[in-house]
Amino acid sequence: MKRPLIITIWAVLLTFAGLVGLASAAWLYASGQYREYGLYEGVYAFYAPVSHIFGAVIFVGVWLMRKWAFIGYVAGQILGYAVFWLSNPEWSSSMPFGGWGSLVFAALFAATTLPYWRRMSWRPLPFRDVSLDTPQNAHS
Repeated sequence: MKRPLIITIWAVLLTFAGLVGLASAAWLYASGQYREYGLYEGVYAFYAPVSHIFGAVIFVGVWLMRKWAFIGYVAGQILGYAVFWLSNPEWSSSMPFGGWGSLVFAALFAATTLPYWRRMSWRPLPFRDVSLDTPQNAHS
């Protein structure tokens, strides 16, 4: 099965955005500026690092065309916006599009990847040698 170009583009974009987000979060923590901006307080202080960990798994799942990764990404964007807005509504309302940009991005992601839903699988990540999944071993 060949990965569609749009899935490859999304996987690369999401991985790049995730790395930029992780680097900026690390810089905010290391410099202590997260206190100045009022970020990472309350529930968001727990949610941010956990979302980066799950985000890395989801990006790999998107690359491997897993259905759970696509659902996880869209659900994560919705949950992330809700947590971010509830933890600091004044700051999030000053963001571009009133903070709704992440939801628009998730909707665009869903609209462009849903046509490939039938080609995706529910299998978990391959934590073992993927060469065992060759067609001659598939019915063993």
